[in-house]
Amino acid sequence: IWPDARPSDPDLLQLHLEVMTADGAHLWLPTGAYPAGDLRSDPGTKDVRLARDGRELLAITGWPEMTWRARSADDELEVELQVSVSSLTVLPDCILPHAVFAMWETVGEARGWVRIGAETTQVHGSMFYDHTRVLHREHPVPGRQGYLYTTLALADGGALFGYEAAD
Repeated sequence: IWPDARPSDPDLLQLHLEVMTADGAHLWLPTGAYPAGDLRSDPGTKDVRLARDGRELLAITGWPEMTWRARSADDELEVELQVSVSSLTVLPDCILPHAVFAMWETVGEARGWVRIGAETTQVHGSMFYDHTRVLHREHPVPGRQGYLYTTLALADGGALFGYEAAD
């Protein structure tokens, strides 16, 4: 949902890096800044990479032992994690009036480092991540159940992400 009521551009990526600390959240929210065509993926290895101006901003490699690397465009945030998946749950597709929505949720262990500005911190612990897939299609179903994952782009250039589920 954008301030001027325009729909989000399906050709642009939804991308964010969130680092939560005792001091609060450090965020990089470049949703809408990178064309989906800039994302490089290799279906044979499940590797995904995003680069801009010769700099790698995102790389997820391997499966189920993965390496996650991300660096904000302003170089303020950077993470490198070794992620070991221990469990994966694939939820059934949800047929909504205007889309098909699917979700998978993963738990495991992560270890590596996080850099905020000039300070680097080693991390190790449990992790959870989810991944959604939305196919925009019209369906003759009632709009009584649903799941919403949305980006709010604010007039000042900021953005918020939110989940809402109804049953």
